[in-house]
Amino acid sequence: MKLDKKRKQHYVWKYYLKQWTQNKKVFLLYNNEILNTNLDNVANSRDFYRLKELNSNDLIFLQYAINKINDPLLKKLDIDWINTFSEVFKIREKIIKSGNSNKELDNIIDITINNMEEELHSKIENIGSKYLKMILEQDLSFFETDEGFIEFTLYLCMQYFRTENMKNQALQSEIADSSFIINMDNVWSIFKILFATNMAYTLYASKEDWKMQLLENGTEIPFITGDQPVINEYSIPNTISKELSLYYPVSPILAIRISKELDRSKSSQICTKKDVIIQNKKIKNNSYQQIYGNTKSSLETFITK
Repeated sequence: MKLDKKRKQHYVWKYYLKQWTQNKKVFLLYNNEILNTNLDNVANSRDFYRLKELNSNDLIFLQYAINKINDPLLKKLDIDWINTFSEVFKIREKIIKSGNSNKELDNIIDITINNMEEELHSKIENIGSKYLKMILEQDLSFFETDEGFIEFTLYLCMQYFRTENMKNQALQSEIADSSFIINMDNVWSIFKILFATNMAYTLYASKEDWKMQLLENGTEIPFITGDQPVINEYSIPNTISKELSLYYPVSPILAIRISKELDRSKSSQICTKKDVIIQNKKIKNNSYQQIYGNTKSSLETFITK
């Protein structure tokens, strides 16, 4: 069986972006220019998910971070993730030390290192797809069930942390404790998975406090999305907010919000033109390099003169 190395790796799910396509193309604002292109050309980077081998300092830092977690189940989940993504490097080291290394085996290991996280995201996307379909059918009932809540919030948190935008912010960040000398590029390959897991776990731990609301857009201005498709509405770019309200457009006419502040008696909100403009600005302000729309006009307002 031939294994294919997946080189062009998308950090925004192509299936999700299809809602903004017309004739299999999407309008894209990039470098202050609007383009009309297919989804293969957006929100991707070569070998974006290729795993990085953690050095001893990286592992010490990760252990330090995990030791701060009080919940034993969450701590175990995080340790399991680290072990899962470290195992391939341990196997490679054992093979080299045994003297059994050969070209075919080296190639399999290399492909595994390159594809492993990409395949994880594919599995999570497969789980998320059924919930996206329900949202597009304006059915949010799954959010009231344990299984639906857990699976969808994990999917959503993964979409939040997996992007190039979040990676860039991590690489620019400074570790508060200067005693750690780590390679953030290495650590981020696993940290984003831990962050997504921890956020989803925290949401579920206070499940009764959270409400999902459907935002319905009947205006002539469509919702746009971007290369940071899930945003925290309380966040200011390049800062950390302790408050959380997740916003996720799922099509030009539908979006969702997950927040503690929502009126629990209202499962949906009809958006005015002003509402849509505000939400689109939030997407633009939280994007990294690209925003997407189903029409050229929906992006023109964001061109700087």
